[in-house]
Amino acid sequence: MRVVGGKTTGPWLLGLLLLAGPANAQEPAEPEDAPAFDAESYRDPLDQEALKKEKAELQAALSNGQPDPEKTKRLAAVLFHLGEHEAALLMLGRLAAADTRDGDTQYMLGALFESTGDLERAIATYEQAALLEPDNAVLLLDLGLAHRKAGHYDEAIDLYDKALAKDPNLAVALFNKGEALEQQDKNDEAIAAYRKAAEVDPTYARPHVALGKIYGELGLNDKAEQALSKALRLDPEEDDAHYDLGVLFFRQRRYRDAVREYEAALKIRPGSARAHNNLGVALDRVGRHEDALAHFKTAADLRPTYVDATFNLGLGYFRMGKLEEAGKEFEKVLKLKPDLPEAQFHLGEVYYQRGRTVKALDLYKKALYTRPQDALTYRRMARAYLDQGEPKEAVAYLEKLVSLAPADASAHAALGEALAQVGGPEATERAIEALGEARRLDPESPAILVSLAKVEYSAKNAGAALQALRSALALDPTHRPAVLLLGDILEAQGKDDEALDLYGEATVKSPTFTEAYYRLGRLHRRRGAKDEERRAYERALLLNPTHAKSRAELGGLLAEEGALDDAESSLQAALRLDPDYARAHYYMAGVYAKRTNEEAALTEANRATELDPGLGQAWALIGVLQRRRGNLEASKTAYTKALALDPKNSDLAFALQDVTKALAAPPP
Repeated sequence: MRVVGGKTTGPWLLGLLLLAGPANAQEPAEPEDAPAFDAESYRDPLDQEALKKEKAELQAALSNGQPDPEKTKRLAAVLFHLGEHEAALLMLGRLAAADTRDGDTQYMLGALFESTGDLERAIATYEQAALLEPDNAVLLLDLGLAHRKAGHYDEAIDLYDKALAKDPNLAVALFNKGEALEQQDKNDEAIAAYRKAAEVDPTYARPHVALGKIYGELGLNDKAEQALSKALRLDPEEDDAHYDLGVLFFRQRRYRDAVREYEAALKIRPGSARAHNNLGVALDRVGRHEDALAHFKTAADLRPTYVDATFNLGLGYFRMGKLEEAGKEFEKVLKLKPDLPEAQFHLGEVYYQRGRTVKALDLYKKALYTRPQDALTYRRMARAYLDQGEPKEAVAYLEKLVSLAPADASAHAALGEALAQVGGPEATERAIEALGEARRLDPESPAILVSLAKVEYSAKNAGAALQALRSALALDPTHRPAVLLLGDILEAQGKDDEALDLYGEATVKSPTFTEAYYRLGRLHRRRGAKDEERRAYERALLLNPTHAKSRAELGGLLAEEGALDDAESSLQAALRLDPDYARAHYYMAGVYAKRTNEEAALTEANRATELDPGLGQAWALIGVLQRRRGNLEASKTAYTKALALDPKNSDLAFALQDVTKALAAPPP
């Protein structure tokens, strides 16, 4: 006997073919970057240990050299299931040669060819067997199955009908006819065949599983659930019914119910890679990400060539920030399926996040070749080019993005920002146009208005920039980028009082706004209001103890007040947080200068000007220190640079004049 569609029908007891599961399908996952979902049914292999035991018993029984065709056939079947295909084929070939009229042996040979994928020889051998056993309905059924596997659906249906003509109660033939019809998209006829199979054999669960699957695909969810539940009442061990209920519930976004059904399927078939994968997807949807990752790993371990499970495992690692592990899994996927754009894209993301932008760009381009309409990949391409300082390349990809998503305000905004980086009158004008279109599409976005303000200000349109920023704050009074950019412009215009009011209001509306407190301190410093300055920095540091700028400015204030030890401690902390903060080095130079450690002071002041050549105060301090050390040329150079940065500073002008006179004076 042989198992076909869950029913015993022919000369093999071992279940050589299992063809009753739902057709392979891919369920598109809804959230971005969601794991791949596999809607195909499954079967596990036979018990290998039991087969090995039976092999030994049969070999012992045949060791006396006496011919026993039935035991020999049985041994051939066992050998096949143990993967010893050549031995099984040799054994059956000898039997067929010894008795050319033995239809049973021809039948087994056909099944062997079919299971090894040699459908042409399988069909030919089945046909030979059918000539020898013309009234064997099951043989006609299996010949139909071979044609169906070869994609010959019309021939398969014709053979099922012939089998049914000989045995009208052959429910499995009706079932497989339904599957062939379903593969031809003849759903109504398929449903009729499944219903007839269930009517002919009321104990047969598989037609109800198939009905549940097809109803689910047609969106008839209630009928699908009823059919699958009926299958489980008939056969509680029908794992496919649990599995397909999981598929059904997942499609309905009933993720917890899907988890329950996949877990039930795995209790029956714990070695199902697809069930582990789909359970992982459902667990991911309910937030159980660690559990999901474990099931993806199990699925990939069970079947190392399983692309979806390997991809999902990589995606799980990627979401957890485990970039090395994620990269390895995506690379495995691309070895299995080199042109899979999702894997190319995500491996590109891994490389990008690890700082390998060139490699990331190469993978993004490959993904676009296969998936040229994918907007997200165009965004990532543009981002990578911007990071490389190539805004013109970024613009080209963002223009394509805009053409793909003309109603997407963020696409127009990204294009505008990239054009602004290109610079020049033409690009700036286009940037303003793009950001204007973004604003038209999304008039409630403060972020777009801030981007527009940046471009307008860079184009010397301060009035337009201020208007855009005030509009942004009207939409969201707590929008921090708008506050900071507006403050920058006001300070640049010398409107310190307005900037002070702006930052003060910002801290009232957003009491945790660290940067606003820092800027308040900076403005109070200009006004000489040291108590207010100190309170502002202390408040900023209370909110964020790692705010290097506030810690450095507090150190500078302490140094001015003569608290040199406290100042040095604060400045050291600032430099631990940000070793490249130029003002911290400048303030530290001042501390050393007050302690008359001129060499250390010069080292810190020089480091400050290396980091920020526009820091005039550091150049002025270098001028003072070099003057003290008698290095008049170095002092003059430093004062000259300081005065160029602050040409209205009369103290600098006098110091430069003094050192110039000293250089001109005759040596003593």
